[in-house]
Amino acid sequence: MLRYIILAILLIIMLGVIRVAVTIPPKETSARIGERLPALTIPRFDAEGDLRIADIQGNGYALVHVFSSWCAPCKMEHPLLLALKDASGLPIYGISYRDNREELGKMLTKMGNPYTAIGWDGRGEFASLMGVSGVPEVFLIDPGGWIVYHYPGPLTAEVIQDNIIKYSNINK
Repeated sequence: MLRYIILAILLIIMLGVIRVAVTIPPKETSARIGERLPALTIPRFDAEGDLRIADIQGNGYALVHVFSSWCAPCKMEHPLLLALKDASGLPIYGISYRDNREELGKMLTKMGNPYTAIGWDGRGEFASLMGVSGVPEVFLIDPGGWIVYHYPGPLTAEVIQDNIIKYSNINK
């Protein structure tokens, strides 16, 4: 009987820790802010050839979105990316992280494609250079190729309005 009481207490403690951990919002800081995008070329998912960092920088602000088709939070934020693209015209470059090409194609066909281009990071090399800890993550890049904002975790309407739009000078 005592064993069951101890197990019940441990279970309650574990559930409390999990609840607190889930409700803590991700940090909006990154050691990469103020650094340039790494000079890397990765294969494109959506076209022949490669996605080069030079393709992303130099044409105004751009959003780099690291995601996967197997990632549930990525699917939840997907409508926000479509709305951001339609409302602002901000170029969004997707980096497909350790994904299945067929599943990614199905997801984009079903949910729509908000991306200007999609890089295929099959082995996670780009994500590793960027310090990505999980998907989804976004990096806002200024016209010179500098990282000005980083958000690890699923986007919300508030994050887009209060940070991405603010930092990229959209609507100004």
